[in-house]
Amino acid sequence: MSRVTAVLVGIAVLASCLTCLPACQSRQDKALTTVRKELAVRGAAGARSMQLLKKGQEARDASQPEQARKCLAQAVLEDDRNAVAWMALGALEYEQGKYYEAACAFHRASRLEPSRYEPHFNIGLVMESAGLYFKAIPAYESALKLSGEQLEVMEHLARCYVRTGTNLRKARELVNKAGAVECRPEWLRWLEQTSAKLGGEMAGSQPACAAADR
Repeated sequence: MSRVTAVLVGIAVLASCLTCLPACQSRQDKALTTVRKELAVRGAAGARSMQLLKKGQEARDASQPEQARKCLAQAVLEDDRNAVAWMALGALEYEQGKYYEAACAFHRASRLEPSRYEPHFNIGLVMESAGLYFKAIPAYESALKLSGEQLEVMEHLARCYVRTGTNLRKARELVNKAGAVECRPEWLRWLEQTSAKLGGEMAGSQPACAAADR
């Protein structure tokens, strides 16, 4: 190809690109408009979802579980990324003994809020309440990784370790750690008894309890 021919080809390509610019710009504008519309729809749906969540929580507080479930189910339909609504729905289902539905709701919340320990802990509660202690363990372990100082997580995980006879060394560590700060009589009694069975030496919790009382 001669130098002149190459220049002519380059000019032709440039002209072709310049011709396409208006069409490309038009497509970009349309795409931007579509995105803006979608964001507006999502914003409106999110607002409706939060309103339904509030109504559902009010109905739950008023001991109206069916009305609460209706509102919360509609809330997650309006905005399926509303993790708080999924958590509230899961809690309601759990209270009503609907463990499968509760677990599904908490699983959805855990995917939406992977850095929060609460959905994982709640999944563990569901599994433990259903007697599925082995399945509760990984959920509690995930919660512990995200929030290692949560007393409730340590205690429930230790209890599942003991009930399944697995990882008893870790169970002893959790029992002793929880015992240093626990004040609730029912849990303190369990921690003391379990520590003795596991051959541990649980730290006294009286100073922590006294501080809490003050």
